[in-house]
Amino acid sequence: MGKFNTAVADIKKGKIKQGWNTLVLLADGGCMAAQMQVGCAYLFGWMSLSANKKVHPVDKNMKMAIKYLYKAAKQGDAGALENLKEIRKNTIKQLGYDKVYKAVSYTHLRAHETGRNLVCRLLLE
Repeated sequence: MGKFNTAVADIKKGKIKQGWNTLVLLADGGCMAAQMQVGCAYLFGWMSLSANKKVHPVDKNMKMAIKYLYKAAKQGDAGALENLKEIRKNTIKQLGYDKVYKAVSYTHLRAHETGRNLVCRLLLE
């Protein structure tokens, strides 16, 4: 955690680019705290060192957010996992898939088959 704390200290001192670059290197190297920090920065579009204090804007990048949050969640970070669940839930809503569909059996599908479906199915077989 020494390098992570150094990166945070650099950001607090105004050496934002240096601190950010160190965080990204640490995240790529497997540091869970850095992965969470970098992932959230990409997710929200700003870097923060404490609740409600935006330190520096970061380009929003959902792909990068998911990459780093997934790495942190894989190591056991519950906060990263919750963020990934929120991303998934919001993405599903944005795409218009509000309902969850369950798999049904072939027999169940056949029970709802209409004459038109039957003709199409027979033509395809």
